[in-house]
Amino acid sequence: MDPKLIKRITVKDFEHFVDHRSFIAEEVDSLWGKNLVLLKGDKWKQMRPAVSPSFTSSKMKFLFGLMSECAENCVEFFLEKSDIAIGLDVLDVMNHYANDIIASTAFGVSVDSTRNRDNEFYVMAKEATNFNANWVKLTFFSSLIPPVKLIKVMKYIERH
Repeated sequence: MDPKLIKRITVKDFEHFVDHRSFIAEEVDSLWGKNLVLLKGDKWKQMRPAVSPSFTSSKMKFLFGLMSECAENCVEFFLEKSDIAIGLDVLDVMNHYANDIIASTAFGVSVDSTRNRDNEFYVMAKEATNFNANWVKLTFFSSLIPPVKLIKVMKYIERH
């Protein structure tokens, strides 16, 4: 609740809070395992300075402009549809809006997912974040099992 304490922890004392609980081991999935939030110790300390320049105030202002464009596109789409009553699935609308923001800020691509609902970027992002997919479940649970036990389980599955 204390803003001064929060600032001290997140800005001045960040080096004391480098290790987070990892859900996916780097050996299991090299992409997710190298996520800045999941890195630990020296790997985190080496990666943080490489990422920090991406979040300067001028870059954040630029990114905010891109996010505002996405919001304006979304609002314009619904204003164009104002003459008819439309039912909205808010989760679906927010998924497409978030997709637009990620595409424009992280990849520099304008996809307008509100109008172009099944664009390639959206379809691929949806597949990559499908946490019900078997590969995601296998990756998650295999990260919890030590590699030696995992090999034994895989051999058992092969035999039966």
